[in-house]
Amino acid sequence: MFVYLLFFWAIAMFSILDFTESNNRKLCLFIIWVLCSLFIGTREMGPDYYVYNVFYSYVPKLDALADNFQAFTARSKFEPLYIIITSLFSTLGISFEIFHLLFTATFCALFIFSVHKYTPHVFVAIMVYIGFAYFSGWSAIRQFMAGSIFIYALQFIIEGKRFKFLILIILALLFHYSAIVLLPIVFLRNWKISKGWCFVLICGVLVIYFSGMLKAISSFVFSFFPFLDQSKVNRFANNEEDTLISTIFFLWIIILSFLNFNRDKFKDYYNFNILFNIYLFSFLMYVLILSFGDLGRINMYNKLLHAIMFPFIVFAFREGRALAWVALALISSITIYKDITSMDSFQERAENSSTLFVPYKSWLF
Repeated sequence: MFVYLLFFWAIAMFSILDFTESNNRKLCLFIIWVLCSLFIGTREMGPDYYVYNVFYSYVPKLDALADNFQAFTARSKFEPLYIIITSLFSTLGISFEIFHLLFTATFCALFIFSVHKYTPHVFVAIMVYIGFAYFSGWSAIRQFMAGSIFIYALQFIIEGKRFKFLILIILALLFHYSAIVLLPIVFLRNWKISKGWCFVLICGVLVIYFSGMLKAISSFVFSFFPFLDQSKVNRFANNEEDTLISTIFFLWIIILSFLNFNRDKFKDYYNFNILFNIYLFSFLMYVLILSFGDLGRINMYNKLLHAIMFPFIVFAFREGRALAWVALALISSITIYKDITSMDSFQERAENSSTLFVPYKSWLF
């Protein structure tokens, strides 16, 4: 566990640059990207690592894949673009270790080198990224790639280039099907939603969630599909692990409410309003979709949005910024500890010890 917290605090120290007028920001971003890419890209452990390694070993070469693409996709249950890319690298004779490093370096770059388009507090955003999203992405590298493409694509929503955003989300969808929940964002505009209406929307979806009515409806509807495994339907409808209570949900509520009621403080940020609308929509969408049952994994996209929105809190006031930074860094550390221990606890009965986070293992270090 120590190595993970040490890595986080090493990256967190860079966020002090957001409080200064440093001229070395680009160099520091490059250093952070290299560290993040190597730490995750050279690992030989963690949830799903063994699965991806085995998949890479048996994915057909490109010529064989072309003859049997549809059947292999259906059998593997992996998304088309990930299959094609792994097949290409395998055909070229590139080892899984190098493929994994290049793949993870790509999604790290998509976030680290595009986040400045959404917030001037780049290094604080990266600190939150490490604390709330980076480690949980170790068990979902396909979805993390989809989420990173989403973060990169947000610039086109801000610029009004919605077709480009749509194309990139379709690309993300080909890496992980859960990205379909991002498609409605293309219709969002820079609306000035009143503080009162935001409060009503937040409370409304919470009432729907805690009432359980959508979960009951989904369980009833899915029972009429004979091709669905009934045990999976029951687990979907009655899951208790991915509820709002088990996430950083309450912190999310606090941050969202603070941003809503203090929007005047952020009027100097030209893109804050559209980002707030996206953030609010992501909250409403997440709660509503989770109301249907076990679909909590879409929270990955929200975790990446936290990295953009949370830093606004640190710089909301002239006084107390340092205290806010310390609080956010400590919360991020606690989140890392909780994520790693909870995922290791979930995997502790696995026959393959490589699925565990602890101890950290790397083919490079």
